[in-house]
Amino acid sequence: MSPATQRKIEPVERRGDLLALARKHVEPALERALDRIGEALASDGPPGSHVVPERLLEAMRYAVLSPGKRARPALVLGAAKAVGGRIDAALPAACAVEMIHAYSLVHDDLPALDDDDLRRGLPACHRRFDEATALLAGDALLTEALALVADERPLRGKEKLAPARRARATAELARAVGAGGMVGGQLDDIDVDASTSLEMLRTIHRRKTGRLIQVSVAIGAIVGGGTKAEVDTLRRFGADIGLAFQLVDDLLDGDGVVPHVGAETARDEAIALTSDAIARLERFGARAKPLGDVANAMAERVR
Repeated sequence: MSPATQRKIEPVERRGDLLALARKHVEPALERALDRIGEALASDGPPGSHVVPERLLEAMRYAVLSPGKRARPALVLGAAKAVGGRIDAALPAACAVEMIHAYSLVHDDLPALDDDDLRRGLPACHRRFDEATALLAGDALLTEALALVADERPLRGKEKLAPARRARATAELARAVGAGGMVGGQLDDIDVDASTSLEMLRTIHRRKTGRLIQVSVAIGAIVGGGTKAEVDTLRRFGADIGLAFQLVDDLLDGDGVVPHVGAETARDEAIALTSDAIARLERFGARAKPLGDVANAMAERVR
């Protein structure tokens, strides 16, 4: 066993706390946000200018509210708490990343990409509805998610977020999931075959999977009121656990980097990345323990 494998990952005594917190606050907030998507505003123009088709909204609900761990919104809330922020301020961003995650899964399952009929034991969105509805539901979820961070009106709580922080969080989220981030990683993943280099696989992992995890932590710190140094530190934490998360998936599936480096090396790297990520949280003290617990839980899937 290599030294990296021997590194001790501390037992997670209360690792479900942050995930439970996310489910408690995010799931009802997602329902409220979806309910309010169809509400007309004066800025929409004449009557009839803003109408959400019933089937479209049903498909969006199906995609977002199906059972899930809510890990990414949990990271948003955990990062906000780590910098001393309030859940109220972070809730729109937490809902937004879950909407984007749902959109990415809906599109991944389409015949043009992974062509999966099931998602978490349920019919994929395009099987429950149809391909066109699923495609447009994903489009709508992405768009509405960015609007939610930029505006936050549908979920505004006791604490209003400064416009500059809303703008910064929106821009960072859009960039992370756009052409150079998650979407670009998805496109490159389509062309992966036996000749794909290890270097290319790593950049795909960092974009397709890791970038949404990374930005979840970063925008949580932004909307939580973190300083530039705090946001930068948590962004690096998110980048480490994002790559580690995909490496663990590779180990569980026996693909990705595993055929290149072997299972033991991939496991060592995932554990080392997790240890390095948790070490970055030391500056935040006990407030960041829930984030460390989630990182540990991700790594423990292959222990």
